[in-house]
Amino acid sequence: MLECQDLVGAKERLTKWWHGEAVEGVAWAIHALRKEPRFEPPPAPEGRDWTQRWTDPAIRIPQFLRQFAAVEYLGEAIPYLDTQIGPGSFGLFLGVEPVFAPNTVWYEPTLKDLAEGPGLSFDPDNHWFRVHVEYIQAALAVAEGRFYVSLPDLVEGLDTLAALYNNQKLLVDLMDRPELVHATQARLTDLYFEVYDRLYQMVKDEAGACCFSAFQTWAPGRYAKVQCDIAAALGPGQFEEFVAPYLARQCERLDYAMFHLDGPDCIRHLDILLQVPGLQVIQWTPGAGRPDVGDPVWYGMYRRILERKRLILLGMPLERARPTVEAIGTRGVYMVTGGCGVDEGLRALEASRGW
Repeated sequence: MLECQDLVGAKERLTKWWHGEAVEGVAWAIHALRKEPRFEPPPAPEGRDWTQRWTDPAIRIPQFLRQFAAVEYLGEAIPYLDTQIGPGSFGLFLGVEPVFAPNTVWYEPTLKDLAEGPGLSFDPDNHWFRVHVEYIQAALAVAEGRFYVSLPDLVEGLDTLAALYNNQKLLVDLMDRPELVHATQARLTDLYFEVYDRLYQMVKDEAGACCFSAFQTWAPGRYAKVQCDIAAALGPGQFEEFVAPYLARQCERLDYAMFHLDGPDCIRHLDILLQVPGLQVIQWTPGAGRPDVGDPVWYGMYRRILERKRLILLGMPLERARPTVEAIGTRGVYMVTGGCGVDEGLRALEASRGW
């Protein structure tokens, strides 16, 4: 991975961050834009439709290589090829049908009644699983040690159940048929690791480290981003009953886990999240129309997380970085920044060593 400024140092600092140890300055990944590409990338075919553009390695890999050639990976930035085919691949492997759009993938539920949930199964010959496997294999063949190939954005728990079933029907069944929700959740947790274990074995490096497709994160072991976006529609009691226990089961089978906290309506569940064993990191996404992650309005929440000995990951605008860490400290904080120039990024990193 010669294209990374200091891969060994980046891994050492990120490992310290994951373990709650102090690093010099602050853990910070900066994806800076080069004035000239480091190599001439291959042309990326257009594709005949959105399905091909999302799923064909002959299109996706050249697209990544263009990005890879244009970016300088500074600080803790570790290059990886993103293998996600929409936000929630796990549901595809269980029967959900995708609808491909320019910037995202939507999912058409296939579960007609929640009573079918405990009987769900995973077939390795599932079409969409094979699409992912073939994409990962093609990416690994091109990577040749220059960059990681990530785990796709699987998603789990109630979010996957909602994709399989239907948001509104699921919310009703939380009240009317909680025993079926619990039985399906337990089944989904087991099926998740049937999928995860197969894919992790493909993408892990010789030391067992891997990257997950969401939020530019590397970890020195079995790692996943976990979430529950439908929690925005749940009360704290429902979150504690239907989400937290299954997150704990999932985290128990991972070495490293990060929760994607999405939007102000999910903040009410933060105290419960901070009690989930094995959940080390909270990644905060404010949501559309809200102040960005570097706005002082969020500082109190960040301090709350850090005081509970958890870590935070923030997609931080460059100009907000110093005021934020001056307000909350550097220990336990990992920032990810993109879009600046190389010289600007290097200056910011140099300055951060003294924060």
